Order: sequence, then C-alpha cells, then structure tokens
Amino acid sequence: MEHLLYVKQWMILHGTEVFTFSALFFLIYFIGTIAFFVLIPSDYFLLQQPSIPLAKFTWTEKIIFLLRNFFAVLVIAVGVALLFLPGQGLLTILMGLAISDFSKKRFLIIAFLHRQAVIKTINHWRKKYAKAPLQVPDHE
Repeated sequence: MEHLLYVKQWMILHGTEVFTFSALFFLIYFIGTIAFFVLIPSDYFLLQQPSIPLAKFTWTEKIIFLLRNFFAVLVIAVGVALLFLPGQGLLTILMGLAISDFSKKRFLIIAFLHRQAVIKTINHWRKKYAKAPLQVPDHE
C-alpha cells in the first residue's frame, strides 16, 4: 500500500511530463499505424513469403530475427491492451503480426483482414492518401 502512495506522489509531482510523454506516444503510435498500412503495397498480404529455417541464418540475421519478433510481441501486447483502452487494438495486433515471423501468422492475418471493420478502416486511410485498396486473400 505504501508503494501506491509513492506512485501517487510521483504522478502529482511529474504530471506534466507524464501527460507530455503520453500525448507524444499516442501521436507516434497513431501516425505510425496509419503510415504502416498506407505504405505497404496493396498486394502485401497476397504474397506468400517462404519460411527460411533459423538454422540457415547467420548470427547477424538471427539477432535481427529475434529483435524483430521481440518488437512484434511488444506491438501485439500494446494491441491487446488497446482492446480494453481507447485506441485501435485490432489494427495494432495486425501490424504486430505482419512484422513477426512464426508458422501460423498468415492464417491469423487473413482472419483479421476478413473482419469488415479492420479492412474498411485500412482502405479508408489508403484511399485518403491515394493508394489502391488492400487486397485480401481468401481464407485458407
């Protein structure tokens, strides 16, 4: 209980910094999400990229692979949190899945893209920035 008092006091003393950081994080997240879905090619999810066994990677590629997937897990976790908080949780989860690399990711991505609210939002942004609508693959 004593720890909560310290947190409360810290928040009172640093409220401006917390607000500034939160607002900045929200803007970066919002702009980044829009940029991601606007800048990818319209056939991005139609292309099947072959999976390369991790054993064939060089050490540098393995480190990049691990960092990319760690970042993807963080993005997916933020997306899950945004399902309960104000924000675009489904799009954030979809973005995290797109940058990750695991065996069933394509199945999950296609399931997300077949949700009308998700594809409608993405194509609204793409239309606003004069990009072709995102092509959705059939269910596998």
